[in-house]
Amino acid sequence: MLKNTANQRFFVKAFDDNGAVTGDAANITCQLSIDGNAYAATIDVNPTEIGTSGQYVFDLTQAETNGYELSFVPESSTSGVQVMGMPTNVIYTAEPLDLAAIAQAVTDRISGVQLTFQQQAQLSSEKRLSVVQGDDYSRNPIRIDIDVAGEIDGDTDLTQTVLVVSFERWGSPFGFRMPIEGSEGDYYAMFSASYTQTRWLPVGHHEALFRIEYEANELFTIGEGWFSVLAQTNDRSDLTTDDDYVDVEGQQLSD
Repeated sequence: MLKNTANQRFFVKAFDDNGAVTGDAANITCQLSIDGNAYAATIDVNPTEIGTSGQYVFDLTQAETNGYELSFVPESSTSGVQVMGMPTNVIYTAEPLDLAAIAQAVTDRISGVQLTFQQQAQLSSEKRLSVVQGDDYSRNPIRIDIDVAGEIDGDTDLTQTVLVVSFERWGSPFGFRMPIEGSEGDYYAMFSASYTQTRWLPVGHHEALFRIEYEANELFTIGEGWFSVLAQTNDRSDLTTDDDYVDVEGQQLSD
């Protein structure tokens, strides 16, 4: 039950030695104590029975839920009938979530994060990581700069976390995990996938999520973008003769 929140209810069950008692709503009342204060009758004097189940419900006002400990004492004036709260007579409330504040906090954090990608002959101002199918990036990795203008859990050293780039491959989730390096103000990760890791990537532009992984299954999305895979013209195994290689002027290279 939420603290100080309208449109909530308290359920009770009436019973005697023979089982559930139906049709007793007019004889059932309830006293309520909020945070240990004196008991008083509920605003909803008599409950409403749910069908003919022997279970009844009191409608509570917002003021009747304005406490951390709500102690109910339901009773029936019918001889031999006992009434108890479902599931209990004492309820401890929780503060309602401020969804607007949470949404604003998430927006503030995400708006302070930018991703850029650097590689020889490649610079992208948008959140797009572009690779060529079958290329080996272990010797020439793509640097992904994580420009944190705002805060991502300011007490956390991001070098203790991992950058995850995830997208869909052939209908199933797939992605790459990269350790975050650098220091505050200069965080980055290096995409250094090998030939064996890129050769089976599906060609195309795939919607991707860029996420910080603090621990296993504990992630925070810092950006949405694209993971683009360009098709290679030929498989490296096809380039077997001198005729396959030409210099920049279109002339065959000599041995």
